[in-house]
Amino acid sequence: MEKELEEFREIAHEILKREITIQEVRELALRWARNKLEVRRKHGLDVDEDKLKTLAEEHVEKILSLRRRLGLDTPE
Repeated sequence: MEKELEEFREIAHEILKREITIQEVRELALRWARNKLEVRRKHGLDVDEDKLKTLAEEHVEKILSLRRRLGLDTPE
């Protein structure tokens, strides 16, 4: 579980960087989604790999919303 926690810390650090591109946001969202599914798997919960893309898209919106609320730039 330590590996997943460290991965989430790295993702959070990258999300809060001053200037990132929309492509970087998408990559971070995909990493976040993969990490989330791995944590669920390790806790014995059902993991539907087919939902990875949908989950990543939801995380893109979460990242952009967070950046707006914090006053960080919003990638185009």
